[in-house]
Amino acid sequence: MKSKNKLVRVLLRFQPVVKKIWLFLPSFISRFMLDIFRNGNSSVSFIIRYLCISKLAKECGEKVIIFPNVYFKNIQNISFGTNISIHEMCYLEGYGGISIGNDVAIGHSCSLISSDHEVDYINTSVKDAEIKAGSIFISDDVWLGAGVKVLKGVAIGKHAVVGAGSVVTKDIQKYSIAVGIPARHLRYRKN
Repeated sequence: MKSKNKLVRVLLRFQPVVKKIWLFLPSFISRFMLDIFRNGNSSVSFIIRYLCISKLAKECGEKVIIFPNVYFKNIQNISFGTNISIHEMCYLEGYGGISIGNDVAIGHSCSLISSDHEVDYINTSVKDAEIKAGSIFISDDVWLGAGVKVLKGVAIGKHAVVGAGSVVTKDIQKYSIAVGIPARHLRYRKN
């Protein structure tokens, strides 16, 4: 935790000036730099990833920490709040839109997938089936445990916790602790 706080202080010190300069660069440079620094574990890599995300995403607040090996698809449809951490080996697919609120922690190996395929009709192969999109909305102060999968059309309420390995297919209420496949309400968080 100590190293994360140090990194946040470094980011905040240089962020305003560097971010203004970075926003003038063409988007292809940010995409290229994100690919180059995707796996880096140095402070510079964290800073470059933040700058790339703030350029390419629909919205991006402050203190967005992207750990190594996080992959984004259709990042232009993803909004990030403030004080977010997305840990190693996560995959965010924003085809249908993803909105992540403030103070959100996304554990390692999570997937947020905002589209899938129409599988009801046998006259079209599954891999060539029409894509169905649905937005994902994650409210403020949410924790997704390691390996959580969030599927299209889902909203996760404020202050909710989703247990490790859960698959979220339906909305999660605020203050809820949800676990399982599919994720179900276990109990409410206490005061």
